[in-house]
Amino acid sequence: MRPMTCSRTPEAYFLIKVHKLNQPARPIISSYNSYNYNTAKYLAKLLKPAMTCNKSYIKDSFGFVEKIKEHKTIPGLMCSFDVCSLFTNIPLDKAIEIAIEKIKKYNRNLKLNDHDLKELFNYCTKYSNFTFNNEHYDQINGVAMGSPLAPIIAHLFMSNLEENIDKYKGKKPEIYYRYVDDIFMIINERTIKFTVAVQIENKLPFLDVMIEKQDSTLITYVYHKPTDTGLYLKWVSNQPKLYKINRIKCLYNYKNIFLANGYPHNVIKKAMRKFALNKNTNNNRQQQTTNTQTIYISMPYYNDYSIELAKKIKMLLDLPNKKIIFGYKSQI
Repeated sequence: MRPMTCSRTPEAYFLIKVHKLNQPARPIISSYNSYNYNTAKYLAKLLKPAMTCNKSYIKDSFGFVEKIKEHKTIPGLMCSFDVCSLFTNIPLDKAIEIAIEKIKKYNRNLKLNDHDLKELFNYCTKYSNFTFNNEHYDQINGVAMGSPLAPIIAHLFMSNLEENIDKYKGKKPEIYYRYVDDIFMIINERTIKFTVAVQIENKLPFLDVMIEKQDSTLITYVYHKPTDTGLYLKWVSNQPKLYKINRIKCLYNYKNIFLANGYPHNVIKKAMRKFALNKNTNNNRQQQTTNTQTIYISMPYYNDYSIELAKKIKMLLDLPNKKIIFGYKSQI
């Protein structure tokens, strides 16, 4: 772990869930550069191999769509639900016990013993404090959203619950996937009554994906919440131009949204044409396997001059079998 020369006290703020009834608030503890931030990052890194070991795990919407494609004909009722206030209600002693077990399983050469690991987890969870409106508070329950550990601890705790459910001998869901505390499943049992979101006209939104059943086949497409404003990174924002172009590539069908955010029509058209050309080229040529090493370089971003400088550095280095990727840090 890199030593910190100074640290800041974590600060609490709230994000309003405008898409939900009564608009509840989601508490976030901004812990970047705090006294236990690097320790939390270190523990999160040790736990990373355990993230994908659970068969219900989905990384994001794209991963969910790929998994759904594997299922061709699925009978039953689609439904989705989430765990109420999962992060702030996780029993820490149990969660830490699970985390230590996973670390020992996936990091066999680690020098730290169980006692050392427990103290580190306590330091990053039970001993956390923050400020709000110039008042100091201790976090006494669960894990704080904003800590590098929070999503991993939440995932491992839910995975442990699911492992116990797997031992159940009765009828199980036809499909069951989970993204942290959001769950999607299809159950072929009409007598069960749900107090959660169920399919309407064979359609059900999950994350930012709309799933539709057509003749027992699952079709997916992009879903926008009713509160979606179509607001993205502004063209005039002080961010690398490359990032803005990549936003267009990721949202290939969102041409009108980019126009509404001030993106020039010719820039959108050029980026989309280049993306389509690259995609066709990659589909037509055979993939060649090479021992290419990727080198990551971080540099400050001031304006587009930083991009040009990165290109010149690549040309000067000209390293064989080396792929150089630059990351830019905004100075604002």
